[in-house]
Amino acid sequence: MVDNYEKIIQYVESEMPAPEREDFERRLSTEPELAQATQLYAALKQSVSARLQNEHSEEKLRESLKMVSRDFFKSSGTASADAPVLPIRKIPQQRRWWMAAAATIVFLLASWVLWDRFGQRDLYAQFRTFPSAAFTSKASADTPQSLQEIEAAFNAGHYAAASTALEAYLAQHPDFLEGKFYYALCQLELGQTPAAIADLDALSKGNTGFSEDATWFLALAFLQQKNYSACRKTLNEFAATSDYRSRADKLLLKLEKYQ
Repeated sequence: MVDNYEKIIQYVESEMPAPEREDFERRLSTEPELAQATQLYAALKQSVSARLQNEHSEEKLRESLKMVSRDFFKSSGTASADAPVLPIRKIPQQRRWWMAAAATIVFLLASWVLWDRFGQRDLYAQFRTFPSAAFTSKASADTPQSLQEIEAAFNAGHYAAASTALEAYLAQHPDFLEGKFYYALCQLELGQTPAAIADLDALSKGNTGFSEDATWFLALAFLQQKNYSACRKTLNEFAATSDYRSRADKLLLKLEKYQ
């Protein structure tokens, strides 16, 4: 969470290196909570800057009025030293700092509201580790070029491209269970959670080599949906001898603070 705040500040203050900035902007397009927090910080910064700029403008106006009044009273024979100046309220230096501090407090309070959203996303990210696709290593030498491309796209994190290609491939090969599993993972990562849940649920109940993998990611799909009761129920389905039992117990422990 702290890392997110630091990155937000670096981004808004234009202190982020170009490559990191491009990566952050990609995250902004896929993580609504991060985008909202970034917009909030930018708006607060603009608000404070505007107030401080207004103070500077008031000072310039005061100086202009002094010059005008000096010229007027000089021409009328009145000493400029006694020239009246319209009272313009000046923000004390101490108050400037309080304004900045208040903006920071508002940002932190708003961020506190978003804390659970970030925490949930971070919790999902902590446990979300996709297995590498290995279609070509399991297939014969005449593996279709399209399947090789799907494998490369998925393993490179290009889930949208992999999803589109898998959908087309599965239309021609509906019994390709491994493809269905990775297609569901693409859906999960792309935020198509209900569709991912339907596919993962079907795979978890089938007598296949992907049933436990599908059950684990089904639990993560429920976590992404904030359906904590369904997530707990799914995690508790793992037997004591399951390879996922230890991970399930760790996630269940983390879920204790969520209703």
